[in-house]
Amino acid sequence: MTRCLLFGFLNISLLLLGCNAIIPRNSAISGTPIWAKSTIGGNVDSEFQAIAATYDGFYTAGKVKKGLLQFGNNVTINGQQTMNSLLIKYNKQGSPVWGSSPVMAECYSTFHDIAVAGDSVFAVGFITPGQIDFGNSISPTGEYSGTINALIVKYSSTGMPIWANSISSNILESDFQSVAIGTDGVYAAGYLYGNDPVDFGNSVIIDVNDNCYHGLIVKYSFTGIAQWAKSIEADRNSGFLSLAFDENSVFVSGYLDGKNIADFGNSVILSGPSTSGNPIIVKYSNSGITQWARTTEYCSGTIFLYSIDVENGAIYAAGQIYGTDTVRFLPGVVLTNLYNGSCLIVKYDTKGMALWARTCTFTTSPSKFQDIAVEGDYIIACGTINYYSTFFFGNGVYAEGLNDSNPIIISYDDNGVAQWAQSTIYPTDSNVIFNKVSISCNNIFIAGVIYSNRDIYFDENLYTKGSSTTNPVLTCYQK
Repeated sequence: MTRCLLFGFLNISLLLLGCNAIIPRNSAISGTPIWAKSTIGGNVDSEFQAIAATYDGFYTAGKVKKGLLQFGNNVTINGQQTMNSLLIKYNKQGSPVWGSSPVMAECYSTFHDIAVAGDSVFAVGFITPGQIDFGNSISPTGEYSGTINALIVKYSSTGMPIWANSISSNILESDFQSVAIGTDGVYAAGYLYGNDPVDFGNSVIIDVNDNCYHGLIVKYSFTGIAQWAKSIEADRNSGFLSLAFDENSVFVSGYLDGKNIADFGNSVILSGPSTSGNPIIVKYSNSGITQWARTTEYCSGTIFLYSIDVENGAIYAAGQIYGTDTVRFLPGVVLTNLYNGSCLIVKYDTKGMALWARTCTFTTSPSKFQDIAVEGDYIIACGTINYYSTFFFGNGVYAEGLNDSNPIIISYDDNGVAQWAQSTIYPTDSNVIFNKVSISCNNIFIAGVIYSNRDIYFDENLYTKGSSTTNPVLTCYQK
């Protein structure tokens, strides 16, 4: 993706494109913020939870409350319910092209993640009980009268809904947290809760036996037909939070509660060392056969792996550690002197053996990596640093927290050496969170949330603000 801003004379033309508070700059230095934007009109709360960059722009997804909300360039969303799923395409200059949200809704909906390939856009999340109309006669129904139902929707690159599927069996709860596109289908991962058989259609049925949360992965054809589904069988809670596809294999990350044995199928079983949350990564073939599952060798606290990516055969996962005790990943990668609530990155080999792990080298406040993206030997993580502290990452790289919740973007090389980190630069009594990151060519795109309508500065002359009290934020950094 080409840079949004090149030289000062582009300022007027970019503002005419609807960019919100974009300041042109020379961005030759890696990690330099290039532009930032949010909504431009409408007192309606919204947020971005996902982003996916393509050759001609990028897509964002999340949720919006009821009412009219303006994103610029004549793109306006009219939220029908208290919570509505949201999908917007931007061009590579950062101007909105189109936006989509349900045109009629008896129920709530939200999107957690998106994936894009060619002219196809897949969004996943949930709907609550009731019927919803995404347009083009695509109207899935949340069948069960419990809480939420997992949802996947396919759109064209012009924003036209093509098909939608929702889990409709009599289970108490289900949700898709992540989506990835493979060579012959699309994968959705999340969780379900209940103790009844779950029918995905096309004779794809799984049976969950315990009244607890079960990690779930489902493969659909590109036309929306379920191909297979797998769940974690255990009598303690588990969940899949992220997935990635690479060379006919799909990798998922998540968590597994307690020390009890969990069955992943194909004689792959696992028991975590912690009595609370154990991190897991699992490899499946594209036909749904479990290849292996991994957790820590020793951990007395809780670890969540919120995101996973695969590049050149290596596996990268990011998340958070709760607890101050030593953590040991197989076959002997150790983290010590932890703050309770520390950001985490782990690199694994093709067999799921840890090669290195990184966290803050010193801090006095919590931090979390919510997402990770890898391109070549370039690793980017984003998330949150909390409170008024300095966070040291080694190699002279640090970031400062100036508010209760501050965004963080950080770059590592492939050996786990921190290269640079960025956050906001002025205290504003405004909480900002970075949720997802996507890399395209020389740019890094971030999607997140601003919890105020004040100016948020990412550099001395680069700022943005939203039109409501909870607003989406997009930022672009030089790779």
